[in-house]
Amino acid sequence: LGKSVIMDKIVILVGANNTGKSAVLKAYEIALRSGEKAAELDIEDFPHHYQPRLDEEHLFPEIILETVVTDETKPADKWILKDNDTKELYVRERWRWSEPGRAAHVGFNAEIDRWADKEEEKVPWGCNGVAKPKRPEPLRLSPFDSPDKMAETLTKLLRNPFKEQVCQSDTSAWANLVDLYKKLLDAASVETKIVLKTMTDIVRQIFPEHEVRMRPPHDVDLNQSILELLPSISPKLCLGFGDHFSPLEKQGSGAQRMLMWAALRATAETKQLNKGKDKDKEPSQTKSYLLLIDEPELCLHPTAVRQACKILQEMASLPNWQLMITTHSPVFVDLRADNTSIVRVDRDETSNSYTGTTIYRSANAKLDHDDIENLTMLTAFDPYVAEFFFSKSIIVVEGDTEYVAFQTTMSLLGEEQYNDVHIIRARGKPCVPTICKILNQFQKPYSVLHDSDAPKRIDKKTGKQVDNGRWTDNKNIANVASPRARVVAMVPNFERAMRRLIKSDDKKKPYEVYKELKSEGGKELLSRMKVLLDFLLHKSDTVPEFCVAWHGIEKLEEAYSQAAPAYSRLDQQGNLFPD
Repeated sequence: LGKSVIMDKIVILVGANNTGKSAVLKAYEIALRSGEKAAELDIEDFPHHYQPRLDEEHLFPEIILETVVTDETKPADKWILKDNDTKELYVRERWRWSEPGRAAHVGFNAEIDRWADKEEEKVPWGCNGVAKPKRPEPLRLSPFDSPDKMAETLTKLLRNPFKEQVCQSDTSAWANLVDLYKKLLDAASVETKIVLKTMTDIVRQIFPEHEVRMRPPHDVDLNQSILELLPSISPKLCLGFGDHFSPLEKQGSGAQRMLMWAALRATAETKQLNKGKDKDKEPSQTKSYLLLIDEPELCLHPTAVRQACKILQEMASLPNWQLMITTHSPVFVDLRADNTSIVRVDRDETSNSYTGTTIYRSANAKLDHDDIENLTMLTAFDPYVAEFFFSKSIIVVEGDTEYVAFQTTMSLLGEEQYNDVHIIRARGKPCVPTICKILNQFQKPYSVLHDSDAPKRIDKKTGKQVDNGRWTDNKNIANVASPRARVVAMVPNFERAMRRLIKSDDKKKPYEVYKELKSEGGKELLSRMKVLLDFLLHKSDTVPEFCVAWHGIEKLEEAYSQAAPAYSRLDQQGNLFPD
């Protein structure tokens, strides 16, 4: 990728198919599994399946990982960097492949301000056995895993809490088992020593004074070695009811995915409960985890999708858990959640390059209580409201009438240029500023279309004119909308400004605009809608005659006052209408 991906409690990768979202997950897994077979690359993993020459370093596949460290996890001081903004301490490591197989792994030396060279200690923490506990443990799950592989992954995941408790056990049974294991190793070593002595005698005929030894792994874990020998901790994961149970690999794809979510949630809860009970214990209770999931929505019933989304949010709320997912489902984007980042992954067809751009971070949105309430309301009305994260061109409108008008217009025009346009229904003008706060982070143009309404309205109880709250909403939009945004007001509202729409009650307005556009006499309205649509999409810079583009409230006041003489009365909401 051409840009970095900053981790958060939840990172959601969005983008079109074949843009490299899964490659980001794989990169994190490779870095965190450094030294293992899973961290090796094949020639198919190289761009265009091409192995670069040694003088083509810029083409070498490369992963750079920055890990935040604490006093308990930091390595030697020469590896420690400090973020000037957050004041966090972190370590930078690089993996680079000049050929298939293992990467050249080095750390960034802060004292000399460059990557370590071959003559000095190359990486923080030294060997992988020491480094791994300092990094999050990756848990990668893909919808394309075979049933056997998924069963193996979940069984391993469910086995971990058991392992942790057994390793911490002080019972005499476990002590006896450890003692027996040591005796077995000692007995085996007697025969091994005889073999090694014979090998030494042979070698010394060629290399005098040399000796053959068998060095045990430097990061051997006796408890782990014993646990791997116990078959009872590798049961088959089954699902069923009554007397009818089948192993995971025999289940349907939907059941397999739901079991995956249940296992993840149960494991996270178990680790958290154990942490609360054993606050004084050192082992892996403080271990952190990075869950990497490709397209969690696949194979799930809509109800199960919502449940999976809830499980994700609950897991992210637990200490020491981070989540990174790829998705094509807006349901997994919860704009109300804290510590969430959304990264759009794109592919440039011309240069065949990939970029990852963080288009939203909840910490930067600065949503207040009213914003959260607005988003809660929007999500209740439309679970797919976050679909705009998956589109390149965005228009915010107040309600259903404008939404139906634009959707019908794009459908009737049938032009490819409108394929990636998303219309957001704000469900009322008060919600427009909230959506603007989110879109401002995209660092790209967007458009807002709203009714100007009138500065005054008629109070139903007194019959007198009073200040109109909808005009206050105009001021809120002006205060929040990005300078990149094109803010357009329809004076006094969408229906009247378009002139051809049939006046009806609110419930029928969407149907009326649809019927008008589809009718034989709807060509003029369709033409006006296309002019408005192209202006909102920045395809034209000519402001349509029936609306006003504005940013300062003074300009909107001026436009409204100029239009007022053409109107002769106010309705009960304060809108002007001609006789």
